[in-house]
Amino acid sequence: MGQEIERRFIVNALPPEIIANQPCSEIRQGYVAADPGKELRARDKNRRYFLTRKRGTGLVREEHEIEVGLDVFEMIWPLTEGRRVEKTRYHVEQAGLTMEIDIYHGDLNGRMSLEVEFPDPQAANAYQPPAWAGQEVTEDSRYNNAQLALNGWPEDEPAT
Repeated sequence: MGQEIERRFIVNALPPEIIANQPCSEIRQGYVAADPGKELRARDKNRRYFLTRKRGTGLVREEHEIEVGLDVFEMIWPLTEGRRVEKTRYHVEQAGLTMEIDIYHGDLNGRMSLEVEFPDPQAANAYQPPAWAGQEVTEDSRYNNAQLALNGWPEDEPAT
């Protein structure tokens, strides 16, 4: 079991130079379980397949991930029908941290978010997001990918 210590932000306008020439991953993920505080996800990340269980909400969550074969992924994927997210994730290094910038496709087309993982809560609390990062939504579970897969982008989006 591991801990995921992560802050999330909405991105309304991303300067193109931020992601120019940065590595990226094509991701499709679906949720077998997507209850607030309890998630079971199947993910295809550049044709590598993972099952991930997450528990908890907010800044610190429990996360356990295993890599699986295509056969297992294909067995589970149909169970996620109607609870899926597709996105391109850019990996941008900044001050020893990796910023993950997600640009969503499909029903969430054009929406963007920023996630930054930290080694401990103190580092997370000390983090100053870049000027282009919008409203922080770390504590707003409606912006977890599982909830986006179930309910779409919240209508009453926080002001930036």
